[in-house]
Amino acid sequence: MSEVSGTKTSGYLMKRGEKGLVKGYKKRWFVFNTEDAEKRCFYYPSRDDMVKELGFISMSTVTDIRKPASSSFDFEIQVPGRVYYLQAPTEKEMNVWIETLTPHIGGGSGGSGGGSNDDAIKQRDEKIAQLEQKLKALQAEGGETDEQKMRIELHAANEKAEKLAAELEKAKKSVEELEGKLHSKDDELQALKVKSKKSEDSHAEELTELKKEYFRACAIGIVQQRKITKDLPPVAELYKSCLDDGTEWKDFVPWIKTTLPKK
Repeated sequence: MSEVSGTKTSGYLMKRGEKGLVKGYKKRWFVFNTEDAEKRCFYYPSRDDMVKELGFISMSTVTDIRKPASSSFDFEIQVPGRVYYLQAPTEKEMNVWIETLTPHIGGGSGGSGGGSNDDAIKQRDEKIAQLEQKLKALQAEGGETDEQKMRIELHAANEKAEKLAAELEKAKKSVEELEGKLHSKDDELQALKVKSKKSEDSHAEELTELKKEYFRACAIGIVQQRKITKDLPPVAELYKSCLDDGTEWKDFVPWIKTTLPKK
């Protein structure tokens, strides 16, 4: 027979085991005290053996207490990852336990036992809603923290990228300055080459005219059978230099050959 004394409810219940292939029921002595701050429902081997409890059900973790439709005196206490299957000796004792424990689902303060089932369920639902809101708040807070960390890391990465971009831009400017200087030197070199070419062409033209005049003078001297003066070297020497020279002097070889007297 279950006993209700002030804030304490106790009595025998059959508890189904969780181990083994065949899960049988064993008789256990259950004790629940509403003044227990942690709201734990202890169970012992027997009423006379309460030195050490076999275990306890923490009401703060209980999500539901329900009575299966297929059984007379059975009821179930659901916690995350497990269901406690209990059986009372009578329907009255079953109702005592359900009415006693239900107000404390989720760690609720409950009453002294004996409140209506509807009020207990309402309190349970309100507690579950509060816990869900608290869980959502914690998840949102954790998500915001992760997002803040990601933002900080992203900001650091952006700063690093901007720094690298600035260094790259500086390097590009240095390369452009060097290329500009190189182009300037190339322009100067090209100008020198053009100037040198013009100078060479001018010198070549002037030299060609001098050679033509030289040959003309020699030819005149030969035709007029006058003696070559010291200002005009012998035609033979001039002819030899024409043959040895690799320039346009050779263009005048046929002319000098026809100009030279035959032996």
